[in-house]
Amino acid sequence: MEKWKKEYVKSIRDTDNLPDYFSELNFREIRQVAEKYPFFANRYYVELASKHPEIKSVIIPDKRELEDEKGLEDPLGEERDSPVPGIVHRYPDRVLFLVHNVCPIHCRYCTRKRILGKKVNFGRHTWDKCIEYIKNHKEIFDVLISGGDPLLLNNSDLKYLIENLKKIKHVGLIRIGTRVPSAFPIRIDNDLITLLSNFLPIYINIHFVHPAEITREVENACLSLSGAGIILGAQIVLLKGINDDPGILKVLLKKLLNIGVKPYAIFHPDNTKGTSHFRLDIEKGISIIHSLRGYISGMAIPHYMVDLYPGGGKVEICYNYIKSRKGDTYGIENYKGELFEYR
Repeated sequence: MEKWKKEYVKSIRDTDNLPDYFSELNFREIRQVAEKYPFFANRYYVELASKHPEIKSVIIPDKRELEDEKGLEDPLGEERDSPVPGIVHRYPDRVLFLVHNVCPIHCRYCTRKRILGKKVNFGRHTWDKCIEYIKNHKEIFDVLISGGDPLLLNNSDLKYLIENLKKIKHVGLIRIGTRVPSAFPIRIDNDLITLLSNFLPIYINIHFVHPAEITREVENACLSLSGAGIILGAQIVLLKGINDDPGILKVLLKKLLNIGVKPYAIFHPDNTKGTSHFRLDIEKGISIIHSLRGYISGMAIPHYMVDLYPGGGKVEICYNYIKSRKGDTYGIENYKGELFEYR
């Protein structure tokens, strides 16, 4: 058995094992929450969170999850736009390909909270129908493989998926959405890197939320991937109480560039049931992203995105720098708040 599989088997599934790491928690409440929204985390991330309390709420169940009356089970309307199980076809030229519901950790703010820890029928029998759908829709150029986490598949299954997608002539872009490099870096071994490097160009979008997640192990994993020609981007979720602070984000974004990961998108938290305590005002999000502009490299600044529900798609939310217009002359504000006339 591969080293990463041995580690994954040791993952913590029962909240009764958490006192070894977090003695200060109310475990009666945690157990109640986990009955509805299951807890799961590999030991690497649990140990990391025990040393960095600022990311503890990423994985630890919170009683507020049961008090959320406003959230939606499927906030993005994915099931509405699913022509076959496993495919979400919302945009004309791209599809989301959900390959399973297994993750290295259960993020408490997850958009697909409704399926985490549930028994779902995934496998090659469902993947083949998804591949056939993509093959029959020649308008599809971009396939985003997600889940769950695709990098927790066996190498043979991952190869099967990518190989079959690469055979489809009209598919020109294959992306993988993953939490593995940031939350379970031991999975990024030589065999996986060799496998992925056989299918270049391939893009991997890695989910990060806090600079504490960028450890030496994570740095090595990301640099190994990029060194093999795999193109890396970061997708961040803006979370109240975790990273809704310009100082924290500046550190995170700079560190990402240092390890070869281009910050691509920062998402406003989705209106998922059980996650209301992570959500902040959009105006605050705009202000936070605006405060970065001009003070860190433009390469480090991601697009601030809102995914409209139910099923409206992603929209970029931007600060409005145009303050006035008179004829062909605009009054435009710079990053310092100074006003300039631009003709």
